[in-house]
Amino acid sequence: METIKKFKVLWEIIPKKDKVYYIVYSIISIAHSLLFVLLPFLYRDIINAVTAGFYPEKRAFLYIVLTIAGYASIRLWSLINVYKKEKLTKNLLDKLFSSILKMDFKSFLRKDAGYWASIFSNDVDFASQLYSDFLYTLPAEFITFIVILVILFIYSKPLLITVTIVLSMVTLISLLREKYVIPHYDRAQESLRITSDHINAHLKGIDDLIHYRGESFLKKKFLKDFTPYIHNIKNYFLRDFLNEYAINFLNEFGKFAAIGISLLFFIRGNYSFGTAVMLITFATMAYGRASYLVDNMRWLQNYPPHIETIKEAIESPQFEMEDQHTGNFEESILNDVSFSYDEKFVLENFNMYIKKGEIVALVGKSGIGKSTVLKIISGFLKPQKGEVIFLQGKPKIGMLFQEGRLFNRTLKENLLIAKPDATYEELVEALKKAGLLDWFEKLSNGFDTQIGQTGKLISGGERSRLSIARIILFDPEILLLDEPLTGVDQDRKEEILDTLKELLNGKTCILATHDKSLLRIAHRVTYITKEEDAYD
Repeated sequence: METIKKFKVLWEIIPKKDKVYYIVYSIISIAHSLLFVLLPFLYRDIINAVTAGFYPEKRAFLYIVLTIAGYASIRLWSLINVYKKEKLTKNLLDKLFSSILKMDFKSFLRKDAGYWASIFSNDVDFASQLYSDFLYTLPAEFITFIVILVILFIYSKPLLITVTIVLSMVTLISLLREKYVIPHYDRAQESLRITSDHINAHLKGIDDLIHYRGESFLKKKFLKDFTPYIHNIKNYFLRDFLNEYAINFLNEFGKFAAIGISLLFFIRGNYSFGTAVMLITFATMAYGRASYLVDNMRWLQNYPPHIETIKEAIESPQFEMEDQHTGNFEESILNDVSFSYDEKFVLENFNMYIKKGEIVALVGKSGIGKSTVLKIISGFLKPQKGEVIFLQGKPKIGMLFQEGRLFNRTLKENLLIAKPDATYEELVEALKKAGLLDWFEKLSNGFDTQIGQTGKLISGGERSRLSIARIILFDPEILLLDEPLTGVDQDRKEEILDTLKELLNGKTCILATHDKSLLRIAHRVTYITKEEDAYD
C-alpha cells in the first residue's frame, strides 16, 4: 500500500486530459489481450479441421485478419505512447524545476546543490520510464492471466495444478527478492547520492585543493564514500542474478511439464490434437504473462527510492515572494523577529527600523545573523516569530549577496537575469555606471563572453562590479548589500566604494559588513549584540 502511495505522486502530476488518455489506453490494452486469448481457440479449430481432412478457409482468414489487426493496433498505440511519454516527462521536469526554484531556503540548504542536481540526472530518468506503456498494460496482462487460468481449470485441472505450483514458487522467490535483494539496491543508490554530494562540495573548492596538493585527500575521500556503493551494488547484482536465474529455470520447467501433460492426454485420447496444442499455448501464455508481471513488479520495486526523492523535492516547503512596489514606501520595521536554523536561533526577538533614504550599516560578529536579517527583509526567509512591517506600502527590494551570484553563462545572460527585456543600450549604461565600460570594450566577444562558474574567469573586482551592474538594471527602492567588498583586492576597494556611493544616492540601503571602510558611506551604524538585539 505504501508503494502504491508513492506511485500516486507521479499520477497526480499527469494533466487531466492525459489521465483520460491512459484510462482509455488501459481499456484498449485489455481488448488487445482478450483478442489474443481468442486466437488459440481459432487455431484449435483450424488444426482439428485439417486433421479431419478439410481446410476451413473462413476461420483461417479470420485468424490471419485478427492477428494482423491486433499487432498493428498494438504498434500504433506504442508509437503514440512515445510522444506521450516525452510530454509527461517534460511535465515532470517542469514541475520539479519549478518546485526547487521556489523551495524554502532552509529546506534547500539542508542538502548540497549536487543532491538536487542528481535528481534531474538520475531520479527523473528512472521515473520517466514509468510513463512507458508497460505500466498501463499491467491491468490487461493481469486480467488475461486470470482468464487463462479459468480456461485451464475448465479444460485440464492437472495442467492447472502444475502451472499453479510452478507460479507459486516463482511468486515466493519474487517476494524474497523484495526482502533480501532490493534493500541492497536502495542502500547503493543512497551511497551514490552521498558520494555525489561530497564530490560536488569539494569541487567547489578545487582551487584550494590544487594549492594544498589535496588530490590524495580527495581521492581517499572519494574511495571512502564510494566503497559502500560498490559493496551494495555488487551484492544487489549477484543476488538479483541468482533470483532471476531461479525464476527462469522454473518457467522453462513449467513449459516443459505443460507440453508433456497435454501430449500425454492427447495420446490417451482425452483431447484432440488441436485441443492439446491449444492447452500448450495457454500454459505457455500463462507462464509468459506471469513472467511479464513478475519482471515488471521486480522492476517497479527499484522505483520507490527515486520517486521518494522526487516527492521530497516537489512537496518541500515553498516560499512565496510578496508582490513588490505596492505603495509609497516610507519606513521598514523589524518587530520582535526570531529565526532558527535546525532549532538553533541566530535571531531572537530582534528589532530594528530604517527610514526611506537612509543607509544603515549592520555590524556584528560572524554568525550572529546579519545575512539572515537581509534575507528576512527581502522575503527569502520567513521568521518563525515576529514580522517585517513596511509602512505606506511594500518597496521593490534588491539584494547583493556575498561575492555576488554569478552563473556559468555569458556576460549578457548574467545581466538579463535582473531585467530580461533590457536593451543593448541599457546593458552598456549599467556597465558604465558600475565602472566596467573600459573593461567591457576590451572584451573580444563582448556580451557573449563566458565568465565561468561563479565568475571565476574574471577578477574579484570585476565580479563585484558586475553584481552592482545587475542591481543597477534591477533598480530597486531598497538595496540589501551583504559584504559587497568580499573578494575585492585592497587597491580596488576605493573604486568600488565610489561606485557604491553613486549607486546609493537617493536609495534606501541596509549594509551588512565587517569592512570598516564601508561604514564611511553609511548614515548610521546598527550593531547586533550577543543578546541578539540591535542598537545604534
